[in-house]
Amino acid sequence: MADLIDLADLDAVLAAYPAPGGLLTWGSSNQGDTFLWTTEGTGPDEWKVTVASRSGDWWHYNAGAVQFTADLISGALEPWGLPRVRPEVVALGGAARTGERAPQAAGG
Repeated sequence: MADLIDLADLDAVLAAYPAPGGLLTWGSSNQGDTFLWTTEGTGPDEWKVTVASRSGDWWHYNAGAVQFTADLISGALEPWGLPRVRPEVVALGGAARTGERAPQAAGG
C-alpha cells in the first residue's frame, strides 16, 4: 500500500484492505492523487472516502465515492489541493457548442 500512494504514515495508521477498516483504492486523478475507501462498517454503503494527495496530505470525506465525485465536480467540495475539475459536455458524434442540444438517437 505504501508504495502505491507513497505515504508511509498513512499506511501505518490505516492498514490495506482486506484488513478490517483497511484502505481500498478506487481511483486517482491525472495529477497523482489517490482516492480510497476506508472500509469501516458493515458494508460498502458505510465506507467513507480517503484522499491521499500528491502533496503528501491526506483527509477523509464522510460520504461515498459517488457523492464525493459529484461534489468535487460541482464545486460543492473544497478540493484541498486536488486539481480543479472543469467538466465539458461533448455530444456523441462531435463537439456540441454552448447552449446546443446533442442530437437525439432515432426513436428517442
